[in-house]
Amino acid sequence: MNKFVAVRKPYDVLHNIINIMEISSLYKKKEANDEDDYNILITTGVCNRILVRNVKLDGFSSMHLPFQVNDDGDYISFTDKVSGIDVDGVFMSCAKNIIDFLSLNSFSYDDIVLNLHESFGSSFTFEESVKYADTIISLLINDHGYFRFDDDEKNENGRIHPRYHLDFFCNNSTNIKIGSRVELKSVFFVDLFDISKNRPYLN
Repeated sequence: MNKFVAVRKPYDVLHNIINIMEISSLYKKKEANDEDDYNILITTGVCNRILVRNVKLDGFSSMHLPFQVNDDGDYISFTDKVSGIDVDGVFMSCAKNIIDFLSLNSFSYDDIVLNLHESFGSSFTFEESVKYADTIISLLINDHGYFRFDDDEKNENGRIHPRYHLDFFCNNSTNIKIGSRVELKSVFFVDLFDISKNRPYLN
């Protein structure tokens, strides 16, 4: 969980999604029974979302899950829905490589492909570099519907910055803040992602 970054720019959301994929590949699947019995919750079906519980900040963050979930019983794995590429170690390494490259350089498709090819050696062909670059760039430019809930008593400032608030990110960067009079618990978000449940109200 320490690898998660605060969302300040578009690439940060994908950075966190890739870290979640990496964590998910290391541990057995566990069904969450108690509403607080998890740090990362993945919901599937009509609403494919990731919910991350931030214990230190008394908050939650959520984003769209852009991958197909493969459930083999004990473990889950992921596949890119468009390209069919498995989200494995190679995919995650390529994604991190591209994100790191773009954090230091302006966007250039040719430079991204060349950097991938050079970073992974001659065994990683230009064709493979193009395939991974195309898939990861398409994920970078998509809006992942990121939002978070914060209990931020330290920075509370009336209606300008309510203690309890939701930050909705548009285009993964700029945000809209909506205050809540009450602290939102895990069950609020679980019900929100289940279209068969009554819609929650902010009071």
